Amino acid sequence: MRKSGPFFLHFCLPFFLYAILLFTPAKAEAQFKRLSLREGLSQSQVFCVVQDMGGFLWFGTLDGLNKYDGTKFTIFRRMINDPHSLSDNNILSLCVDKSGTLWIGTEGGGLNRLNPDMETFAHFEHDPAVSTSLGNNFVNVILQSGKGFLLIGTDGGGLYTFDQKSEEFRLVDFSPYDAQIHVNAVVEESQGTLWMGTTAGLFKKDAKNGKVDKFVHDPAIAGSLSHDEVGALMLDKEGNLWVGTSDGLDRLNRGSGEFEHFKHQSDKPNSLSDNNIKSLFQDSKGSIWVGTERGGLNRWDSKNRIFTRYVNDPVDPESISDNSINDIFEDRSGVLWIATNNNGLSKLSLVRKNFHVFRKRPYDDNSLSNNVVWAVHQDKKGIFWVGTENGLNRIDRKRGKITRFYAQEDSLRSISHNLIRAICEDSQGNLWVGTDGGGVDKRDSKTGKWENFSHDSSIPMGLSSNYIRVIFEDHSGLIWIGTLGGGLNCLDPQKNKCVVYRNEPGNSASLNNDNVYSLMEDSRGDLWVGTLGGLNVFNRAKKTFHNYTYNPDDPASISDNGIGVIYEDTKGNFWVGTDSGLNKFDRTRNIFIRYTVKDGLPNDFIYGMLEDDSGHLWISTNRGLSRFHIGTEFFRNYDIADGIQSNEFNAGSFFKNDSGEMFFGGINGLTFFYPDEIKDNLYIPPVVLTEFKKFDRAVRFDRPLNHISSIRLHHKDDFISFRFAALDFNAPENNQYLYKMEGFEASWHACEAEPRATYTNLNPGDYIFRVIGSNNDGVWNRKGLSIHVEILPPFWSTAWFRILAVLLLGAMVFLVIQFRTRQVYAQRKKLQELVRLKTEQLQKANKELEKLAGEDALTKIANRRTFQKYMDLEWKKAQREKDPLSLIMIDVDLFKLFNDTYGHQAGDDCLVQLACVLKETVKRPGDFIARYGGEEFAVILLNTNKEGAVHVAQEIKENMIKRHIPFRNSPVKNVVTVSLGVSTLVPSSENNPTQLILYADRALYEAKKCGRNWIISYTPV
Repeated sequence: MRKSGPFFLHFCLPFFLYAILLFTPAKAEAQFKRLSLREGLSQSQVFCVVQDMGGFLWFGTLDGLNKYDGTKFTIFRRMINDPHSLSDNNILSLCVDKSGTLWIGTEGGGLNRLNPDMETFAHFEHDPAVSTSLGNNFVNVILQSGKGFLLIGTDGGGLYTFDQKSEEFRLVDFSPYDAQIHVNAVVEESQGTLWMGTTAGLFKKDAKNGKVDKFVHDPAIAGSLSHDEVGALMLDKEGNLWVGTSDGLDRLNRGSGEFEHFKHQSDKPNSLSDNNIKSLFQDSKGSIWVGTERGGLNRWDSKNRIFTRYVNDPVDPESISDNSINDIFEDRSGVLWIATNNNGLSKLSLVRKNFHVFRKRPYDDNSLSNNVVWAVHQDKKGIFWVGTENGLNRIDRKRGKITRFYAQEDSLRSISHNLIRAICEDSQGNLWVGTDGGGVDKRDSKTGKWENFSHDSSIPMGLSSNYIRVIFEDHSGLIWIGTLGGGLNCLDPQKNKCVVYRNEPGNSASLNNDNVYSLMEDSRGDLWVGTLGGLNVFNRAKKTFHNYTYNPDDPASISDNGIGVIYEDTKGNFWVGTDSGLNKFDRTRNIFIRYTVKDGLPNDFIYGMLEDDSGHLWISTNRGLSRFHIGTEFFRNYDIADGIQSNEFNAGSFFKNDSGEMFFGGINGLTFFYPDEIKDNLYIPPVVLTEFKKFDRAVRFDRPLNHISSIRLHHKDDFISFRFAALDFNAPENNQYLYKMEGFEASWHACEAEPRATYTNLNPGDYIFRVIGSNNDGVWNRKGLSIHVEILPPFWSTAWFRILAVLLLGAMVFLVIQFRTRQVYAQRKKLQELVRLKTEQLQKANKELEKLAGEDALTKIANRRTFQKYMDLEWKKAQREKDPLSLIMIDVDLFKLFNDTYGHQAGDDCLVQLACVLKETVKRPGDFIARYGGEEFAVILLNTNKEGAVHVAQEIKENMIKRHIPFRNSPVKNVVTVSLGVSTLVPSSENNPTQLILYADRALYEAKKCGRNWIISYTPV
């Protein structure tokens, strides 16, 4: 049943919100995502950010160095009595040189160099006895010069060069000025000229003649430096020098030698937000970002010569996390990282989707009256009308002004109800507003006065219901009103009288349901009506309806009777959005073509539909927004991480204006955008190994994990796991992964909860573990990573042991024969008996070894190797007999969560219990059960059709539930459940066992996707 209350929208992380709606120019709306201690950051005061050559991000904090892979932080700290740990936990500066080496500047611990192979640190500190040591242990700045050496700026010790080969430091001479000063910032021009920002002014050292110039503030000279304390320097792409001081931002005019000043002005919202400048950065698109001490982040618009401010809003979790900005950095995936002084990290994607969201802002009357948006419309004058759960909003985008309309008691000049469900403008410019309980309100375009039409049983030809769902004006000027429970109303605005069309039981030519949610007049002039009982087309001459309804026995019927939207595109294609997917109506053949989640939709519950100027359909659903390419039938889905208001939209809440701009309303505001501005992130992320575990313990190697190409394991290492990451940081929660162990499995596995792969009971041999990963927009790194995995066999399975055993046995036999031949002839029979007994013992031992090799050690049922042998054997038999062969794949639902909740011992017990259930349920001779791997089991059913296999699967599912294995955190049930995939084939020369396994595995995947504790059967026609 379609909900009549608020729906939960689609996605909530857009990037730059339109400043054209109700926002003052001084405050821009961008959606920042925050990383703090909650996500694993070691400390909230972050000083610096850098990205290494492998793609990992590094953050320097007040309490340690942080390495980040998009989902996990690895923390490095100073460890007492460990000379190879960091020298100090307060990290002030970071630098990755051209060779990829990471350098760390500390507060009091000097300079550190990371050895990535051992994850240890070499220290370079001040030593009074060594003239070539670092002169000061407070390292504020690290920069690699164009000549290869490092420039080290210190707090009170001046600027030093560091030769990495000789490991010697030299103080840079700034004569005639004191060189041992506090250095805050350093930049180097292409020809080698140095600029140094200090607490005592700006210094320039010419690369050609070594001449030093000093720039300071002079109150008598307007073009002098704004202040002597320089906190940040930057050379932009045009070669301009930007200087951030404690009293404003300066840009050097190289021709005149004077500085252009940019300062905060309280009466100008487009000026700098604060004069104390701490950081400067130019991104890959050329925008200049300015971080301040108290005023947050600023973006310089060089074309319009204005600053856009991004400041912390305590009531907005998507605002920048803090107003004191220490550092700004852009990574290779296009994410801007903002290191704050008090509240961790904020990140802003520069590869944004250009989705914008308009919401209610607490304590701001010039914002939406409520975030649940049910209706949106732009009138002929360009004014926007937005109907919400609490009031109607009139939005003048040019003036940035919002007027709210609420129902007023005992007033005939206001709207009748605050819950607005429909908005329509007629050909005369009058506004018709449908409410959820107050009927319809009409606003006169000339006077602005409201007139109410409501249900009154005493008034003939009045409105049939006060609960309105849709309003539409047809080509003749009649107003059609769809109601909840009152059927369809046709209102003649000249006579103010309604003709009501309702469902008449027994009359198939009447409206098929009294709950009307959608109306549409097609290019032929036919009126289409969508209800909760199906699709209707109205015959105006006969005043009758023709119905289209769902027929479970007809795949060409409409997919569901709940009709949310009816739409005709510019090419005449006819589309119907239902509660169970999208339908394309072929009016020539009178059939419906269905598109559902299986075809790529994010969700089958469809709320709205619009066509963009390129002919693509945009569809709002219960799990996001989707763009449908009609020609290729490809769905591109967008969720909250792409910047839409929520993952849930609302019925009837969609609109496209004449400029092509689209609007979709939902439970957390109004999403709006220009479709041609929605571009995908094309960055191909590196895929790296971030963790390898044996028996749930991390393994340390002699080199970085992302340099590991092979792993050798003992045969007893039968529980291993890999963790990996695709290093795109735009929305890492949306990055996708596929992995497989070549030599063990043929198909790829998708990661569900986290980027991790676990394997148990791998047989000795050589394997290749492969992972491919994508960014948040599904752009894949198809090469990915590959690791050779060698599992050594036990000594008794090696060739040399077998040869030695044979030789030893032969020698024993030979000696025995020689000894016995020296005995009397009567002992020969005793010797023969002894040889026979020895042979039988050896055969028995070999059989025991063979049995152990084919059995799962934990569950005592067949393992995957035996399963494959049995499958191949029975497949050939069934092919000869032309008998059906069925396969059931079983997977424990949320097994990782169960393990995390109860521990691995309980997890093992759970798998043993499932094996017992399979033994008790599958009793027929010839049928076969096996542990397929991890928490996955398989059942082969001989001479069993699809129905029989599904019956067995149902018994397994029910018997597992009867075991009552507690699972308190399960969102499925409070006990352990399983999902089952069933497939049946009649073996022939045109198919093979791998296909049967693939189909069962695909069915299992769909069962888990449906919510788990499901049985899905899949056998292609």
